[in-house]
Amino acid sequence: MEDHKPTPMIHAAMAKCMAEIGSVSKRQTNEGLGYAYRALADVYLACQPVMAANGVHFAPFRICDYKCEKFDRGNGKFSFHVTMMVEHRFYASDGSFVSVTTIGEAIDTSDKASNKAMSASAKYALVQGYCLPEADPDADADHSHPEIDAFEPLWTALEAIGIKEPTAMKTWCESKLGRALPNAESLTIADLPVLMVEAKRPATPEPPVRHKASKEEALRLMAALEASGVIRSPSATLSKKENSDAAKSACLAWVNGMRPGQPMVGGLLELYADEIIPMIAKAKAGEKPEAEPLPDFMNDIADSQEKS
Repeated sequence: MEDHKPTPMIHAAMAKCMAEIGSVSKRQTNEGLGYAYRALADVYLACQPVMAANGVHFAPFRICDYKCEKFDRGNGKFSFHVTMMVEHRFYASDGSFVSVTTIGEAIDTSDKASNKAMSASAKYALVQGYCLPEADPDADADHSHPEIDAFEPLWTALEAIGIKEPTAMKTWCESKLGRALPNAESLTIADLPVLMVEAKRPATPEPPVRHKASKEEALRLMAALEASGVIRSPSATLSKKENSDAAKSACLAWVNGMRPGQPMVGGLLELYADEIIPMIAKAKAGEKPEAEPLPDFMNDIADSQEKS
């Protein structure tokens, strides 16, 4: 008499779950780009009660592969790109199980990249394990507009360069394609390579922030100009205000003369710190502005006066 091994319970239990769960529609909508998607919460809400009723337990079993890359997003900011392959198992009460291995991928600017990748792998383990269809039987009928999942690498690349809001993503895509996008369905598969190239193009470094000169730096420059003789000592025949005005005029004349081709300033605090510091060194060295050439008619007058 042959021994008959008991049939594992997990297969029948999962088949019952499939029949009861049915489909999971794309209830969530990306407001900026207009595409619909199935969130992990939607899949959990559809599967968890049915699995519990049929004695099926679902859990990650092991991480088969894990990669984490840190990359510079520009301006000294970094992101983490995580890819992991996770084996999930569906268990029945007799200990039998079915394994489903999926890949999760995510990018985050802090410490959530691994969490997001794990969530992505769990969602697709449930979707593939139960063969969960969408509610719309014609969801894939129009092949001219591919599944929005095909554009996931683009959304990930945009998040990596700091474009995270749906509206900002839509505006960015429109600027690169040169056309309006009513929604994500307006994107075609031909657009994807173009947009990916633009998303991965090195960012143009922002110009350094220039700071206006401080009052202390302005006083240091005036002291250097006074020491070099540009600002003369106060005259006893002039009032305090007249001496102050004369010192300011001499100071500004020297400063503007040291900035040929640039707009004239009416006060030292209009200068930038990165230009006032070298001016202090020039003042201490006794440098003076070059005399501007006289207009041609003035040269003619000077020549005639010398001849006479």
